Amino acid sequence: MPDIDEKIIAERMQVDESLSTPAEEAFASREPRRPKYRNLLGGVVVILALVAAIAGIIAWQMGQLAGPEPPRMLEGRSLTRPTSPLLVTSPLLVTSPTPAPQAGEAIAARKTPRDPSKGEVPVAQGPRFAVEFGPFLTPVEAERTERQVNQVGYQTVRFRQQTGAGLYGVFVEHLSGPREAQALVKTLSEQGFPAASVLDTGETVRVRVGDARLLRGAVQLGEGLRAKGYQVRVEAQLGEAQTFVIRHGNFGSREEAETRGGELARLGLPNYVVRAK
Repeated sequence: MPDIDEKIIAERMQVDESLSTPAEEAFASREPRRPKYRNLLGGVVVILALVAAIAGIIAWQMGQLAGPEPPRMLEGRSLTRPTSPLLVTSPLLVTSPTPAPQAGEAIAARKTPRDPSKGEVPVAQGPRFAVEFGPFLTPVEAERTERQVNQVGYQTVRFRQQTGAGLYGVFVEHLSGPREAQALVKTLSEQGFPAASVLDTGETVRVRVGDARLLRGAVQLGEGLRAKGYQVRVEAQLGEAQTFVIRHGNFGSREEAETRGGELARLGLPNYVVRAK
């Protein structure tokens, strides 16, 4: 019996060993295979890195991954690169919105003379001359002469001049009264003398002939009245004498002005030539 039991126990132990051997072998076989998987993943990573490096080299050679150039390269290129015409600044582009003319056009424009038929008036050079009438001591006398010159077709300009000299009045005296003075005013007008007015102070009555004027003009008027038999007196007046002159034309030479002046003198308009400028 003991032998049989021992035999049975020995067989069971063999069976257990046979059953446990594959599991143990499988368990034992797993531990040495782990380094194999780790080496495989590392190899894949290395291969991918090599592929990426090769692709990067190919792309860099093709210019796809070229980054910004260093500053020195850019500076060197900006010195050797021709300047763009859009960046060139010139006075024509700054002052005018129109494009600058070509060199040939600008030279041609400078050489082209001005066309007088386009209405351009040349600037007058040298002295200018005019025909002058007067001086007139009163505006009435100046207007009369100016009207006569305009009637023959010539334009005129009137000037007033301050002489700085004194004024003098012409009076007819020794009249019997206001009635004689009024009659004298009418008579002087008919004789062609300047407009006259009666001055009655209560004590004396006299007639003033014309307006106050320069001494020379007053003396000439007084002599004309004395020639008619009147008692004349010339007196100084308050104020500063002024005269009026009438001018016509703007001639480029004295000879031309004298020719026009001769034409007007033959029409009964005495004048003289003056330098206008």
